Amino acid sequence: MSFFPRGFPGVGGAAMLRRFMRLSDLFPVEDVLVGFHPADKWEGIRQLVGHLVARDRLRRADAPAIVEAVLARERSMSTGMEHGIAIPHAAVDGVENVLAVMGIVSNANGTVQKAFARLGLAPKVDLILDSAIEGVEKPDRRFFELALVRSGSRRGATVHVGDLYHVDVTGARAAGLTPILVDEADLRPGADCARIRSVASLHELLTRG
Repeated sequence: MSFFPRGFPGVGGAAMLRRFMRLSDLFPVEDVLVGFHPADKWEGIRQLVGHLVARDRLRRADAPAIVEAVLARERSMSTGMEHGIAIPHAAVDGVENVLAVMGIVSNANGTVQKAFARLGLAPKVDLILDSAIEGVEKPDRRFFELALVRSGSRRGATVHVGDLYHVDVTGARAAGLTPILVDEADLRPGADCARIRSVASLHELLTRG
């Protein structure tokens, strides 16, 4: 996804590619989000803008207008291309430079356990569920129920923490769990569930009751 100053020379996709021949000219590797799981393209746009706010590449005050500009552009004509690729974009007042971020949407592919072991994190986790292995994924309530059964947890005493409302909050509620939304960029101030800006704040929220 990209957005650029209104009046930017040659705002068409071909002109942009001629000006920026390498993806690294548009964004650093930190802005390539692997394992990106929005509920739909509209939620994906909001999440990508939120990432740029969290990375201090975009002012928080500008985020709502930019989200609306990209959504409006997408409503007028889809930016979807072949092979599952889309390039949502918009010209926005007040943006001084071209800003871009990439989200790679992929469900777990059966390698989560190996990845945790490689990073030395497996011994610190009691249970890992990989949707590719289980054959079911969020927001399906069966995924949450598997976690309850295998962990021996009580439904009413269990919280689920995630950063996607339509995947994590909706799925957890369907399974009878208490959802907590990680909202780094403060994009859902009216969310009907507990919110934290960072997982680091989780302990304080739980102990506060």
